[in-house]
Amino acid sequence: MVRFPGMLAVHPSVPARSVAELIALAKAKPAALSYASAGVGNFSHLAMELFSQATGVKLLHVPYKGTGPASLALIGGEVQMGFNNVQLLLQPAQAGQLVGLAVAEPKRMPALPDLPAVAETVPGFEMAPWVGIVAPARTPKEIVERLAQETLAIMHDPQVVKQLTDQQVTPYPLGSDELGALMRNDLDKWAGVIKTAGIKGE
Repeated sequence: MVRFPGMLAVHPSVPARSVAELIALAKAKPAALSYASAGVGNFSHLAMELFSQATGVKLLHVPYKGTGPASLALIGGEVQMGFNNVQLLLQPAQAGQLVGLAVAEPKRMPALPDLPAVAETVPGFEMAPWVGIVAPARTPKEIVERLAQETLAIMHDPQVVKQLTDQQVTPYPLGSDELGALMRNDLDKWAGVIKTAGIKGE
């Protein structure tokens, strides 16, 4: 149904104003830069692990209990950087409390054309939690198809699209087969990140 675009941001005290500068800074000071997450295994944690693995930098993970505390820790300077929903970090960035470096969508967001995509510096990088609808495996095919048809009709409604995009949420209407492929691809992608990082559930 939707994706929740993410933003990579730093505290204003960090001498980096682009993704490339952040990577250079992190490589110059291995494990010296800390980042906030909303908890072990949260999307904010996995996104930074993906970033770390894709760029070869070593960062210090500081888990908090939720996206709110994680963003407040970043604003307060308890950590130097973090990854969170655009809708959560955009206002602090606009107020000068944070420096938004990039979004983690495959390309720039139409509503934020001046904010680069991480992929412009780190090719192929993208990360966005998504919301979809699933049904039990034995649900009759005609019911699944009807649910998909009605849901997709709503998700293509111009008024619904506008309400979502106004809140920095990206409409992401996929059919049943496309959603199944997305789930399989994501399972493979994140299993690799988790294994490489040695993340264990808590």
